[in-house]
Amino acid sequence: MNRYLAQRKRKARLAAMASGLLVLLVIGLGLLQENTSTLALTEAQAYATHEEATWRAFATYAPDKATQRAVQQLTVTFLPTPTGFDAFATGQALDKMLTTSPTPGPTDPPPMFIQRPAGVGRLIISASQTCGYNLKCNPQDFWVEKTRDKFITVYAGHYVHSNGSLEAQLYIEWSALSDHQLLPGGGVFPVPIPAQDVRIVDAIGEQLTLRTDDGTLLIFDVPSQQYISVPQPQLTARSQRQANEGAVIENSNVPFTLPGFRAINRWSGKNAQGRITIFAGADSGMNKDFGIGKGKLAIVTSKGEPTAADLPQVYSVPEMVYGALWIFDMKGNLVALRDHGGDIFFFDLTTRQFISRLDERMSQVFGAPLFDPNMPISQATPQPVTPFVSLLPTPVLTAVSNAYP
Repeated sequence: MNRYLAQRKRKARLAAMASGLLVLLVIGLGLLQENTSTLALTEAQAYATHEEATWRAFATYAPDKATQRAVQQLTVTFLPTPTGFDAFATGQALDKMLTTSPTPGPTDPPPMFIQRPAGVGRLIISASQTCGYNLKCNPQDFWVEKTRDKFITVYAGHYVHSNGSLEAQLYIEWSALSDHQLLPGGGVFPVPIPAQDVRIVDAIGEQLTLRTDDGTLLIFDVPSQQYISVPQPQLTARSQRQANEGAVIENSNVPFTLPGFRAINRWSGKNAQGRITIFAGADSGMNKDFGIGKGKLAIVTSKGEPTAADLPQVYSVPEMVYGALWIFDMKGNLVALRDHGGDIFFFDLTTRQFISRLDERMSQVFGAPLFDPNMPISQATPQPVTPFVSLLPTPVLTAVSNAYP
Protein backbone atom coordinates (compact mmCIF):
# COMPACT_ATOMS: atom_id res chain seq x y z
CA MET A 1 0.00 0.00 0.00
CA ASN A 2 2.72 2.40 0.98
CA ARG A 3 4.51 1.46 -2.21
CA TYR A 4 1.43 2.25 -4.30
CA LEU A 5 0.98 5.65 -2.61
CA ALA A 6 4.62 6.54 -3.23
CA GLN A 7 4.26 5.82 -6.93
CA ARG A 8 1.10 7.95 -7.16
CA LYS A 9 2.83 10.86 -5.40
CA ARG A 10 5.80 10.61 -7.81
CA LYS A 11 3.46 10.63 -10.82
CA ALA A 12 1.62 13.67 -9.43
CA ARG A 13 4.91 15.55 -9.01
CA LEU A 14 5.97 14.71 -12.55
CA ALA A 15 2.61 15.83 -13.92
CA ALA A 16 2.88 19.11 -11.98
CA MET A 17 6.39 19.66 -13.31
CA ALA A 18 5.24 18.94 -16.85
CA SER A 19 2.36 21.36 -16.47
CA GLY A 20 4.72 24.01 -15.13
CA LEU A 21 7.13 23.49 -17.99
CA LEU A 22 4.26 23.73 -20.46
CA VAL A 23 3.11 27.01 -18.91
CA LEU A 24 6.63 28.39 -19.00
CA LEU A 25 6.96 27.32 -22.61
CA VAL A 26 3.75 29.11 -23.59
CA ILE A 27 4.81 32.25 -21.74
CA GLY A 28 8.23 32.09 -23.32
CA LEU A 29 6.81 31.79 -26.82
CA GLY A 30 4.59 34.80 -26.20
CA LEU A 31 7.49 36.88 -24.98
CA LEU A 32 9.59 35.74 -27.92
CA GLN A 33 6.92 36.86 -30.37
CA GLU A 34 6.55 40.22 -28.65
CA ASN A 35 10.28 40.88 -28.57
CA THR A 36 11.38 39.48 -31.93
CA SER A 37 12.55 42.91 -33.18
CA THR A 38 14.41 43.58 -29.93
CA LEU A 39 16.20 40.25 -30.11
CA ALA A 40 16.97 40.74 -33.78
CA LEU A 41 18.40 44.20 -33.05
CA THR A 42 20.50 42.83 -30.22
CA GLU A 43 21.83 40.11 -32.50
CA ALA A 44 22.55 42.64 -35.25
CA GLN A 45 24.33 44.87 -32.77
CA ALA A 46 26.42 41.96 -31.61
CA TYR A 47 27.21 41.06 -35.22
CA ALA A 48 28.01 44.68 -36.03
CA THR A 49 30.30 44.87 -33.02
CA HIS A 50 32.05 41.75 -34.24
CA GLU A 51 32.31 43.09 -37.77
CA GLU A 52 33.66 46.42 -36.51
CA ALA A 53 36.30 44.65 -34.52
CA THR A 54 37.19 42.58 -37.57
CA TRP A 55 37.50 45.66 -39.80
CA ARG A 56 39.61 47.45 -37.20
CA ALA A 57 41.95 44.49 -37.08
CA PHE A 58 42.25 44.39 -40.85
CA ALA A 59 42.77 48.13 -41.11
CA THR A 60 45.44 48.04 -38.43
CA TYR A 61 47.43 45.01 -39.44
CA ALA A 62 46.57 44.48 -43.12
CA PRO A 63 45.39 47.68 -44.81
CA ASP A 64 45.65 46.15 -48.30
CA LYS A 65 43.43 43.30 -47.22
CA ALA A 66 40.97 45.79 -45.74
CA THR A 67 40.73 47.57 -49.09
CA GLN A 68 40.10 44.25 -50.82
CA ARG A 69 37.38 43.33 -48.35
CA ALA A 70 35.76 46.75 -48.79
CA VAL A 71 35.56 46.23 -52.55
CA GLN A 72 34.11 42.78 -52.05
CA GLN A 73 31.58 43.93 -49.48
CA LEU A 74 30.49 46.89 -51.60
CA THR A 75 30.06 44.66 -54.65
CA VAL A 76 28.20 41.92 -52.78
CA THR A 77 25.80 44.46 -51.25
CA PHE A 78 24.28 45.13 -54.66
CA LEU A 79 23.92 41.44 -55.61
CA PRO A 80 20.99 39.17 -54.67
CA THR A 81 22.01 36.70 -51.97
CA PRO A 82 20.05 33.45 -52.19
CA THR A 83 20.47 30.62 -49.71
CA GLY A 84 23.89 29.11 -49.89
CA PHE A 85 25.47 32.15 -51.56
CA ASP A 86 29.21 32.40 -50.92
CA ALA A 87 29.83 36.15 -50.70
CA PHE A 88 33.56 35.92 -50.16
CA ALA A 89 34.04 33.53 -53.10
CA THR A 90 32.01 35.88 -55.28
CA GLY A 91 34.19 38.77 -54.14
CA GLN A 92 37.30 36.86 -55.12
CA ALA A 93 35.83 36.15 -58.53
CA LEU A 94 35.05 39.84 -58.96
CA ASP A 95 38.61 40.69 -57.94
CA LYS A 96 39.79 38.53 -60.82
CA MET A 97 37.41 40.30 -63.16
CA LEU A 98 38.65 43.71 -62.03
CA THR A 99 42.27 42.82 -62.73
CA THR A 100 41.56 41.97 -66.37
CA SER A 101 41.70 44.68 -69.02
CA PRO A 102 38.21 45.98 -69.85
CA THR A 103 36.95 46.00 -73.41
CA PRO A 104 37.77 49.44 -74.87
CA GLY A 105 34.66 51.56 -75.35
CA PRO A 106 34.05 54.51 -77.67
CA THR A 107 36.45 57.41 -77.05
CA ASP A 108 35.20 60.96 -76.61
CA PRO A 109 35.89 63.26 -79.55
CA PRO A 110 38.58 65.89 -78.96
CA PRO A 111 37.36 69.34 -77.88
CA MET A 112 36.83 71.78 -80.73
CA PHE A 113 38.49 75.21 -80.89
CA ILE A 114 37.21 78.08 -83.01
CA GLN A 115 39.95 78.68 -85.59
CA ARG A 116 40.84 79.61 -89.15
CA PRO A 117 43.87 79.29 -91.44
CA ALA A 118 46.46 82.06 -91.10
CA GLY A 119 49.72 81.90 -93.05
CA VAL A 120 51.30 78.45 -92.69
CA GLY A 121 49.48 77.86 -89.40
CA ARG A 122 46.12 78.39 -87.76
CA LEU A 123 44.80 81.28 -85.70
CA ILE A 124 42.75 80.08 -82.72
CA ILE A 125 40.53 81.87 -80.22
CA SER A 126 41.74 80.99 -76.76
CA ALA A 127 39.31 79.16 -74.50
CA SER A 128 41.75 79.51 -71.58
CA GLN A 129 42.69 82.44 -69.41
CA THR A 130 46.39 81.57 -69.44
CA CYS A 131 49.07 81.50 -72.14
CA GLY A 132 49.82 77.80 -72.00
CA TYR A 133 51.97 77.17 -68.92
CA ASN A 134 52.62 80.88 -68.38
CA LEU A 135 50.00 81.51 -65.72
CA LYS A 136 50.70 85.25 -65.54
CA CYS A 137 49.85 85.82 -69.20
CA ASN A 138 46.26 86.33 -70.36
CA PRO A 139 45.78 85.61 -74.09
CA GLN A 140 43.57 87.25 -76.67
CA ASP A 141 44.27 84.49 -79.20
CA PHE A 142 47.10 82.22 -80.35
CA TRP A 143 48.68 80.84 -83.52
CA VAL A 144 49.87 77.25 -84.05
CA GLU A 145 52.33 76.00 -86.66
CA LYS A 146 53.23 72.34 -87.28
CA THR A 147 56.83 71.88 -88.41
CA ARG A 148 58.72 68.68 -89.21
CA ASP A 149 59.78 68.13 -85.61
CA LYS A 150 57.48 70.17 -83.33
CA PHE A 151 54.47 72.39 -82.79
CA ILE A 152 55.12 76.12 -82.35
CA THR A 153 52.44 78.00 -80.39
CA VAL A 154 52.47 81.81 -80.19
CA TYR A 155 50.14 83.36 -77.60
CA ALA A 156 49.25 87.05 -77.86
CA GLY A 157 47.85 88.95 -74.90
CA HIS A 158 49.04 90.76 -71.82
CA TYR A 159 51.10 90.18 -68.70
CA VAL A 160 49.61 91.19 -65.35
CA HIS A 161 52.17 92.82 -63.05
CA SER A 162 51.96 92.62 -59.27
CA ASN A 163 50.77 96.24 -59.09
CA GLY A 164 47.88 95.43 -61.45
CA SER A 165 49.33 97.13 -64.53
CA LEU A 166 49.18 95.37 -67.90
CA GLU A 167 51.93 94.87 -70.48
CA ALA A 168 51.29 93.56 -74.00
CA GLN A 169 53.44 90.56 -74.91
CA LEU A 170 53.83 87.41 -76.96
CA TYR A 171 54.58 84.07 -75.31
CA ILE A 172 55.98 81.19 -77.42
CA GLU A 173 56.01 77.48 -76.59
CA TRP A 174 57.53 74.56 -78.46
CA SER A 175 55.97 71.12 -78.00
CA ALA A 176 56.53 67.58 -79.29
CA LEU A 177 54.48 66.26 -82.20
CA SER A 178 53.72 62.92 -80.54
CA ASP A 179 52.64 63.72 -76.98
CA HIS A 180 52.67 67.55 -77.02
CA GLN A 181 55.16 67.65 -74.15
CA LEU A 182 57.10 70.90 -73.83
CA LEU A 183 60.46 71.25 -75.55
CA PRO A 184 63.28 73.72 -74.87
CA GLY A 185 62.74 76.90 -76.84
CA GLY A 186 60.37 79.82 -77.19
CA GLY A 187 60.21 82.62 -74.65
CA VAL A 188 58.48 85.83 -73.61
CA PHE A 189 58.54 88.80 -75.99
CA PRO A 190 56.99 92.10 -74.83
CA VAL A 191 55.85 94.34 -77.68
CA PRO A 192 58.46 97.02 -78.52
CA ILE A 193 56.07 99.93 -77.92
CA PRO A 194 53.97 100.93 -74.90
CA ALA A 195 50.76 98.87 -74.99
CA GLN A 196 48.48 97.09 -72.57
CA ASP A 197 47.25 94.31 -74.84
CA VAL A 198 47.88 92.75 -78.24
CA ARG A 199 46.20 90.20 -80.50
CA ILE A 200 47.18 88.31 -83.64
CA VAL A 201 44.91 89.37 -86.52
CA ASP A 202 46.50 87.45 -89.42
CA ALA A 203 49.68 85.88 -90.78
CA ILE A 204 51.64 85.71 -94.02
CA GLY A 205 53.86 82.65 -94.03
CA GLU A 206 55.52 82.67 -90.62
CA GLN A 207 55.15 86.41 -90.07
CA LEU A 208 52.33 87.39 -87.70
CA THR A 209 50.35 90.60 -88.05
CA LEU A 210 49.64 92.02 -84.59
CA ARG A 211 47.36 94.77 -83.37
CA THR A 212 47.74 96.49 -80.01
CA ASP A 213 44.86 97.78 -77.90
CA ASP A 214 45.27 101.29 -79.36
CA GLY A 215 45.16 100.03 -82.97
CA THR A 216 48.88 100.01 -83.80
CA LEU A 217 49.95 97.29 -86.25
CA LEU A 218 53.16 95.30 -85.69
CA ILE A 219 54.84 92.36 -87.42
CA PHE A 220 56.52 89.45 -85.60
CA ASP A 221 58.78 86.97 -87.39
CA VAL A 222 58.39 83.52 -85.83
CA PRO A 223 61.61 81.81 -87.12
CA SER A 224 63.89 84.59 -85.82
CA GLN A 225 61.63 85.31 -82.82
CA GLN A 226 61.77 89.08 -83.20
CA TYR A 227 59.64 92.07 -84.15
CA ILE A 228 60.46 93.31 -87.63
CA SER A 229 59.89 96.39 -89.77
CA VAL A 230 58.10 96.36 -93.14
CA PRO A 231 57.38 99.27 -95.50
CA GLN A 232 54.23 101.21 -94.61
CA PRO A 233 52.30 100.18 -97.78
CA GLN A 234 52.92 96.54 -96.89
CA LEU A 235 51.82 97.16 -93.31
CA THR A 236 48.59 98.76 -94.52
CA ALA A 237 47.96 95.88 -96.90
CA ARG A 238 48.42 93.37 -94.05
CA SER A 239 45.59 95.04 -92.13
CA GLN A 240 43.15 93.44 -94.61
CA ARG A 241 42.41 89.81 -95.40
CA GLN A 242 39.91 87.98 -97.55
CA ALA A 243 36.97 86.33 -95.81
CA ASN A 244 33.79 84.85 -97.27
CA GLU A 245 33.83 86.73 -100.60
CA GLY A 246 34.53 89.93 -98.73
CA ALA A 247 37.29 91.46 -96.65
CA VAL A 248 37.96 91.96 -92.94
CA ILE A 249 39.73 95.26 -92.27
CA GLU A 250 41.52 95.95 -88.99
CA ASN A 251 40.53 99.59 -88.81
CA SER A 252 38.48 101.60 -86.32
CA ASN A 253 37.18 104.24 -88.77
CA VAL A 254 33.39 104.56 -89.17
CA PRO A 255 31.66 106.79 -91.72
CA PHE A 256 28.55 107.43 -89.65
CA THR A 257 27.83 109.19 -86.38
CA LEU A 258 26.69 106.87 -83.61
CA PRO A 259 27.17 108.45 -80.18
CA GLY A 260 29.27 106.31 -77.86
CA PHE A 261 30.07 103.63 -80.46
CA ARG A 262 33.68 102.72 -81.24
CA ALA A 263 34.62 100.07 -83.80
CA ILE A 264 37.52 97.60 -83.65
CA ASN A 265 37.26 96.11 -87.14
CA ARG A 266 34.78 95.52 -89.93
CA TRP A 267 33.80 93.10 -92.67
CA SER A 268 32.45 94.28 -96.00
CA GLY A 269 31.05 92.32 -98.93
CA LYS A 270 28.57 92.58 -101.78
CA ASN A 271 24.90 91.64 -101.58
CA ALA A 272 21.74 92.05 -103.67
CA GLN A 273 21.31 95.69 -102.57
CA GLY A 274 24.89 96.60 -103.33
CA ARG A 275 27.17 96.27 -100.30
CA ILE A 276 26.81 95.26 -96.67
CA THR A 277 29.31 96.26 -93.97
CA ILE A 278 29.47 94.96 -90.41
CA PHE A 279 31.25 97.17 -87.86
CA ALA A 280 32.18 95.36 -84.62
CA GLY A 281 32.94 97.30 -81.46
CA ALA A 282 31.36 98.60 -78.28
CA ASP A 283 29.15 101.30 -76.88
CA SER A 284 31.75 102.62 -74.45
CA GLY A 285 30.82 106.30 -74.31
CA MET A 286 33.83 108.59 -74.10
CA ASN A 287 36.06 105.81 -72.76
CA LYS A 288 38.71 104.68 -75.25
CA ASP A 289 39.34 101.37 -73.47
CA PHE A 290 37.95 98.53 -75.61
CA GLY A 291 37.69 96.41 -72.47
CA ILE A 292 34.90 98.64 -71.17
CA GLY A 293 31.41 98.96 -72.56
CA LYS A 294 28.68 96.87 -74.15
CA GLY A 295 29.67 94.88 -77.24
CA LYS A 296 27.64 95.81 -80.32
CA LEU A 297 27.43 95.37 -84.07
CA ALA A 298 26.52 98.23 -86.42
CA ILE A 299 25.39 96.99 -89.86
CA VAL A 300 25.13 99.28 -92.89
CA THR A 301 23.58 98.46 -96.26
CA SER A 302 24.73 100.77 -99.06
CA LYS A 303 25.05 100.94 -102.85
CA GLY A 304 28.79 101.42 -102.63
CA GLU A 305 31.24 102.20 -99.84
CA PRO A 306 29.23 103.29 -96.76
CA THR A 307 28.96 107.04 -96.17
CA ALA A 308 27.60 109.30 -93.47
CA ALA A 309 24.22 109.21 -95.22
CA ASP A 310 23.88 105.45 -94.60
CA LEU A 311 22.25 104.86 -91.24
CA PRO A 312 23.44 101.78 -89.30
CA GLN A 313 21.26 99.18 -87.64
CA VAL A 314 22.61 98.33 -84.19
CA TYR A 315 22.51 94.87 -82.57
CA SER A 316 23.54 94.08 -78.99
CA VAL A 317 24.46 90.73 -77.51
CA PRO A 318 21.57 89.62 -75.24
CA GLU A 319 23.95 88.38 -72.54
CA MET A 320 26.99 89.52 -70.59
CA VAL A 321 29.75 90.89 -72.82
CA TYR A 322 33.16 92.00 -71.58
CA GLY A 323 34.04 94.93 -73.77
CA ALA A 324 34.10 95.35 -77.53
CA LEU A 325 33.30 92.68 -80.09
CA TRP A 326 35.88 91.74 -82.72
CA ILE A 327 35.16 89.93 -86.00
CA PHE A 328 37.24 86.76 -86.06
CA ASP A 329 35.85 84.97 -89.13
CA MET A 330 32.89 84.67 -91.49
CA LYS A 331 31.44 81.64 -93.24
CA GLY A 332 28.28 81.92 -95.28
CA ASN A 333 25.89 84.12 -93.32
CA LEU A 334 27.52 83.31 -89.97
CA VAL A 335 29.89 85.64 -88.14
CA ALA A 336 32.26 84.40 -85.39
CA LEU A 337 33.08 87.10 -82.82
CA ARG A 338 35.17 87.44 -79.70
CA ASP A 339 34.76 89.96 -76.90
CA HIS A 340 37.59 91.58 -74.96
CA GLY A 341 37.19 89.10 -72.10
CA GLY A 342 37.65 86.00 -74.26
CA ASP A 343 34.04 84.88 -74.76
CA ILE A 344 32.92 83.73 -78.22
CA PHE A 345 29.69 84.82 -79.91
CA PHE A 346 27.98 84.03 -83.22
CA PHE A 347 25.70 86.20 -85.34
CA ASP A 348 23.38 85.13 -88.17
CA LEU A 349 23.43 87.80 -90.85
CA THR A 350 20.25 86.45 -92.45
CA THR A 351 18.03 86.55 -89.36
CA ARG A 352 20.00 89.41 -87.75
CA GLN A 353 20.12 87.51 -84.48
CA PHE A 354 22.83 86.28 -82.14
CA ILE A 355 23.08 82.50 -81.84
CA SER A 356 23.50 80.65 -78.58
CA ARG A 357 27.09 79.75 -77.81
CA LEU A 358 25.83 76.28 -76.81
CA ASP A 359 24.72 75.59 -80.38
CA GLU A 360 26.96 72.68 -81.42
CA ARG A 361 26.58 73.55 -85.09
CA MET A 362 28.87 76.53 -84.61
CA SER A 363 31.76 74.29 -83.54
CA GLN A 364 31.19 72.18 -86.63
CA VAL A 365 31.29 75.27 -88.86
CA PHE A 366 34.21 77.15 -87.30
CA GLY A 367 35.94 74.55 -85.10
CA ALA A 368 38.67 71.92 -85.27
CA PRO A 369 40.83 70.08 -82.68
CA LEU A 370 43.68 72.07 -81.13
CA PHE A 371 46.49 69.85 -82.45
CA ASP A 372 44.62 68.71 -85.51
CA PRO A 373 46.25 65.58 -86.99
CA ASN A 374 45.11 66.84 -90.40
CA MET A 375 47.14 70.03 -90.05
CA PRO A 376 49.75 70.02 -92.85
CA ILE A 377 53.44 70.30 -92.04
CA SER A 378 54.71 73.80 -92.72
CA GLN A 379 56.99 74.05 -95.75
CA ALA A 380 57.94 77.68 -95.07
CA THR A 381 61.57 78.77 -95.09
CA PRO A 382 62.93 81.71 -93.05
CA GLN A 383 63.00 85.00 -94.95
CA PRO A 384 65.48 87.89 -94.59
CA VAL A 385 64.04 90.44 -92.17
CA THR A 386 64.76 93.92 -90.86
CA PRO A 387 64.59 94.17 -87.06
CA PHE A 388 62.03 96.59 -85.69
CA VAL A 389 63.44 99.99 -84.74
CA SER A 390 61.55 102.27 -82.39
CA LEU A 391 62.39 105.72 -81.10
CA LEU A 392 60.93 104.65 -77.77
CA PRO A 393 62.81 102.53 -75.20
CA THR A 394 62.46 98.85 -76.09
CA PRO A 395 61.33 96.54 -73.26
CA VAL A 396 63.82 93.87 -72.26
CA LEU A 397 63.07 90.51 -73.90
CA THR A 398 63.05 87.63 -71.46
CA ALA A 399 63.83 84.24 -72.95
CA VAL A 400 62.82 81.19 -70.94
CA SER A 401 64.28 77.69 -70.93
CA ASN A 402 61.05 76.10 -69.67
CA ALA A 403 57.39 76.92 -69.72
CA TYR A 404 56.95 77.98 -66.11
CA PRO A 405 57.19 81.67 -65.12
